Amino acid sequence: MKLISIGHCPERIFLKAKERLAVPFTKHHWKNIKSLNKVKSCKLSRGFRLLYSGGGTAVILNHANYIKKIKNYKEVK
Repeated sequence: MKLISIGHCPERIFLKAKERLAVPFTKHHWKNIKSLNKVKSCKLSRGFRLLYSGGGTAVILNHANYIKKIKNYKEVK
């Protein structure tokens, strides 16, 4: 899966209805953690950026390229 960086995010980023937060599950597979069909926006910590694959999967990385765990996300309904 090729990920495209769309730069640094503001504190809160609005996600498309079909996007999902994901983490690398194995070397060649990605695991969807949370469907964002009902979540209009996701509040992020500073220094994190959104990587987007054309297939509708979103991944949040910080400046050191570590993926932020889902439990640290603050979802806004």
